[in-house]
Amino acid sequence: MRAHADAGAAILNGRGLMRRYRAADGDVLALDSVDIALRAGELLALVGHSGSGKTTLLSIMGLLDRPDGGTLEMFGRDVSRWGWGRLAKLRRGRIGFLFQDAGLIERMPVIENVMLPMRYARVPGARRSQNARNALERVGLGDKVNRLVGTLSGGERQRVGLARALAMQPRFLVCDEPSASLDKVTTGLVAELLREQAQAGAAVVLATHDPLLLPIAGRVLHMERGRFVAGGS
Repeated sequence: MRAHADAGAAILNGRGLMRRYRAADGDVLALDSVDIALRAGELLALVGHSGSGKTTLLSIMGLLDRPDGGTLEMFGRDVSRWGWGRLAKLRRGRIGFLFQDAGLIERMPVIENVMLPMRYARVPGARRSQNARNALERVGLGDKVNRLVGTLSGGERQRVGLARALAMQPRFLVCDEPSASLDKVTTGLVAELLREQAQAGAAVVLATHDPLLLPIAGRVLHMERGRFVAGGS
């Protein structure tokens, strides 16, 4: 696993972040003037009920969505008004994702799924293969590199998704319920891998309610109605 030379450096700084969505019965305020900062080597957990704003905040932190108001700096750059193309270019190769739905291609072999983001990031072929195999070994799927994703269990698919994120060796890892569909033993493995990523200098943010994952976080922030509320640390 590659250590990040810029451990401790600012990864993200958001000030007064706002996000509204239009609904049939009026606008929904998903984020209400949120301030958040994250540094390399930090592991942050977001906690809150459904609709609290966690997923919206994760999407903005991962440059998959843009705020309606406020300022957002990523990797030392103000990206608040950037277009989608520039955001995608900055995101590629720097940010890894693990969602509840791993978004895998079922008719494609496991290793090809893991290598796919690296193809888009133009990682050389030999390095793609080595990174993918190493990541699959780390998540306990080294013996399933050539299996079709469609033949895997839900927990195995989630681990393939984690391997895909780890193989990119991202500076920033964004996880939405990363232990979904996993048993306790595998959740423990995921917790250890996320901890290792942070120790190597990557920033990690995860939305979770899993009591097995919360203890690995250096900070826990609680969200309610688009804002942080007391109860975190």
